[in-house]
Amino acid sequence: MKSNDATVAEKIDIPDTVAQFDYVRPDIFLLRTLAKHLIMWDSIIASDRWIKNNLPSIYKRKYRLTTVRHLSTDDMPFFNIITGLCFAIGLRFAGSGAYQARDLLVSYLDQFKRIARFTVHNYDEKLTRNAVRNCQDIIALSAAAVMAGTGDLIVFRRLRSLHGHVSADTPYGSHMAAHMAIGMLFLGGGTYTLGTSNLGIAALLCSFYPVFPTTVLDNKCHLQAFRHLWVLAAEPRCLVPRDLDTRRAVTIPVSLTLKTGESQLTTAPCLLPNIDDLATVKIQSPDHWDLTLDFADNPDLRDKFRLGDQSVYLRRRAVYTGSSTSEFSSSLMALSDVQDIPSSSSPGYSRAVNTTPNAAAPILYSQGKSSIQVRFPARHLWEWIFNLRTFRPLDMGDKALVIPSVPSQQPIEIYARDHSEIIIWPVSWLRPSAVDTRLVLEKTVQHLVDAATGQGDGDDTVRDRLWQLRLLFAWLDSNDDRTKLATGEKRCRKTFKGIWLRADVIEDVRWRVWGVQVGDNGNGGQLLEDNRGMPT
Repeated sequence: MKSNDATVAEKIDIPDTVAQFDYVRPDIFLLRTLAKHLIMWDSIIASDRWIKNNLPSIYKRKYRLTTVRHLSTDDMPFFNIITGLCFAIGLRFAGSGAYQARDLLVSYLDQFKRIARFTVHNYDEKLTRNAVRNCQDIIALSAAAVMAGTGDLIVFRRLRSLHGHVSADTPYGSHMAAHMAIGMLFLGGGTYTLGTSNLGIAALLCSFYPVFPTTVLDNKCHLQAFRHLWVLAAEPRCLVPRDLDTRRAVTIPVSLTLKTGESQLTTAPCLLPNIDDLATVKIQSPDHWDLTLDFADNPDLRDKFRLGDQSVYLRRRAVYTGSSTSEFSSSLMALSDVQDIPSSSSPGYSRAVNTTPNAAAPILYSQGKSSIQVRFPARHLWEWIFNLRTFRPLDMGDKALVIPSVPSQQPIEIYARDHSEIIIWPVSWLRPSAVDTRLVLEKTVQHLVDAATGQGDGDDTVRDRLWQLRLLFAWLDSNDDRTKLATGEKRCRKTFKGIWLRADVIEDVRWRVWGVQVGDNGNGGQLLEDNRGMPT
């Protein structure tokens, strides 16, 4: 197996001439074709040309099966050779999710399903139909093996059709093959797939052996207990990114780099390629810190994934990272809390994450561009507040500012000049932040919108708020002009990030005020007309 020894492969290949076909049982063609290509493993290619090149010359003109219009025992060797080639493709690309291999196998599965529906009139045609059904079942299992664990809809549609065959002439073996294929397609609920190790290929060959029983107790030609050996080829390969705070799975784009240099872009949670063929996995999220998993130079990481632990914990982005693993971050956080300066993350919470008692095995989580092993995290006490309507539009960075920087249950100890100890309760989390300013600004604009419809506050109050907004816009524009003069004319307006609030928040307020001005001429519209002399 996988030796690529052409000399040995030629000795077990199918006969060279059609005249010798009469001395070989038709189903042996399938096994000999499969055995040859298990030896020539690296030469297997999922393409029509490869199948055509490996067929005897007499069959090359009808390799697509589209010209088959009736059932005949003369075509049984041809059907079995085609099935052996498809079986080899299914084992070669098992668990890869290769769309090219899937499309090729599905096309041949459709053709065999069409041929199996032909009407039979004599024993010769009935014998051929049984062989076609056997080939149909093998190709269905091969297609399911390629897309194992993916739940691919294209393959699943064909398998549902096979599962619905309940006619009296449908043998028990066809039902069993259809059920096995459906189970393989949803292997492990989408968290497992099939491997292509030597043990895995041998186990799949025993499990999918192309001799199906006629009854439940039929063990004459193949022990049916071997049908369960596919479990030896099953591998857990589902990458599951999780939020470090909530431990919930998150949807994140990832970049996969193989050892061959090929790169793939996908979205996690997803099934990874073969771990031995994988070089790096880069997890890139706008809401979490980036993380790179190096499988090429880290055998411990490969063993971790093989043992079934594919969860990767990511830390949410904040204004700064207050982790106790960084001496600088810990010192800066302590000084900020003592000086009554609000921070974006809780040191008490960070310490609680890393000191969970009786925690299980270490897990991976992102810290900047590196990975750190910590204990299982706990759920934050104040996370429920983000279910309120006011806080739902906030992103991860804003939510980090809303959570108290120091838990109110923990006092701060301060020593006076006379070395006397003074214990006070922290009030830094009560001070306003950028989120508070943003909410106040949005509420002010909402009052203007209400005034434009004849509701809300009086004219004097609305006029005063308009003055405040126009002064704010004028100050931001003047700051933008100074930035342009300092950096040159090449600096564009889009690079301005704002001072306290983000630029997109301020621009949204501009548009809402402008929408009131160009709308109906209600009270708010008249107020905007009266204040055209204000600075803009």
